[in-house]
Amino acid sequence: MLSTYKEEQDVERGFRFIKEPSLQLNKVFLKKSERIEALMTVMTLCLMIYNLGQHQVREQLKEEKETLPNQKGKEITNPTMRWVFQMMSSITIAHYHERGSHTMGLSDNKRKIIGLFGREALEIYGLKSK
Repeated sequence: MLSTYKEEQDVERGFRFIKEPSLQLNKVFLKKSERIEALMTVMTLCLMIYNLGQHQVREQLKEEKETLPNQKGKEITNPTMRWVFQMMSSITIAHYHERGSHTMGLSDNKRKIIGLFGREALEIYGLKSK
C-alpha cells in the first residue's frame, strides 16, 4: 500500500510539470471543448515522451555506470529531464548546401547525453558511435 501511495508522486510531478510557467500555458485560451480535449491529449503525449526520455537517460546511466553533474556539480545517475534539457542548450547544427552539416557547441557532457539516446541520436548530431 505504501509503495502504491509513493507512486502517486510521479503522477503529481507530471502535473507540476504541466503547470510550469516556462510552458506558458496560461496564455492559451480555448473555448470549444473539443479543442480543450485535443490540447490535453497533446500535453499528455508530451508528458509521456518527457517521462520516457527521463527514464531512458537514467537507465542508460545506470547500465553504463556513468553519471552527469547536477546543478551543484555533484555527479548523479538520476537527473531530471528538465536539467538534461538545460544542459543541452546552445547546440547549433549548421547545414551546408551539398556539404553536409556541422554541429557546434558540444561539450563532453552533451556528447554523453546524446550517446545515451542511441546510435540514431548520434547520427542526428553527426557524431560517431562508440
